[in-house]
Amino acid sequence: DSEATEGEGLKIAFFMYENSNTFTTYIRLGLENYGAEHNVTVESFDGRSDQATQTDGITAALATGQYDLVVVNPVDSGAGATINSLCEQNGVPVIYADRAPDLIGGVLDEYEDAYYVGLDWSEPGAVQAEMMYEDWKNNQEAIDTNGDGVLQYVILQGNVAQQNAIYRTNAIHDLMDQWNEDGTMPNGQLDIQDGNWTSEQGRNVMDTWNVRFGDQIEAVLCNNDTMALGVVEAVKSSGKDILVVGVDGIGEAYDSIRRGELDATIDSFPFYKAQIAGEVMLRRLGGQEIPRVLWTPQALIDSENVDKPAEEIIGWTDPVYAK
Repeated sequence: DSEATEGEGLKIAFFMYENSNTFTTYIRLGLENYGAEHNVTVESFDGRSDQATQTDGITAALATGQYDLVVVNPVDSGAGATINSLCEQNGVPVIYADRAPDLIGGVLDEYEDAYYVGLDWSEPGAVQAEMMYEDWKNNQEAIDTNGDGVLQYVILQGNVAQQNAIYRTNAIHDLMDQWNEDGTMPNGQLDIQDGNWTSEQGRNVMDTWNVRFGDQIEAVLCNNDTMALGVVEAVKSSGKDILVVGVDGIGEAYDSIRRGELDATIDSFPFYKAQIAGEVMLRRLGGQEIPRVLWTPQALIDSENVDKPAEEIIGWTDPVYAK
């Protein structure tokens, strides 16, 4: 069914993990834009990268009784049970956007009015690895800069307490192990470090790797674009030829690809992710049955499609709303 009900004065609270994070800001802007278009008030709250701060904000907001639904981009994936409990006590539905609670522990099952809208957490890592595999098959000499027949790579992981970082990294490892076993792409991970999602940490770690590994590194797989852009700056300073791939599809990553610096990003289209979360929000409050988990689109962006409209890449069409 492609129809949902207009907002009719609904009030939504959006709890973001960090307002200064570029990707999360795109989600906030997408939700606020959606609300403005559909008569829904969206108020955003900054978790300041601290789960206690975010939880206190959710508690205080729910205590006012002003909000029909909350959307949460959790600081810590392990906070789902606490957030669910707060929402259930107040009879308010919760949508987890982009950052999922720990679904392995059945957190969504604990509260029947809890939903998740975002990526299949493994897919960005898998797409990064598959890009490496295709490039290796099609142009091994360009990647295998030391000519030893083995892809040497490093991984810059996001916050290890968050599910999206864990799943992205595990997906890379699973495929790399498979290609080692079947011999189609011999590879070796030189190191893995926590970049905490930041450009500064990305650059610092890459600077250290450049000293430690010299010319051994042939590829850097980053859990997000912000870290990848820091890596790019370190690579530029070193004068080396290293393939760098990020995740998220932020505007700065697109610009870097256009300049021939960042090789690729896996865009998860945060603005459209927010639009989907908004539609889920209206459908739920309109009384429609909706899936508990909705996977959102993503795509590999490189020099070949960096200027192609997002709507065309993902086949986006605006939903139609019942009056």
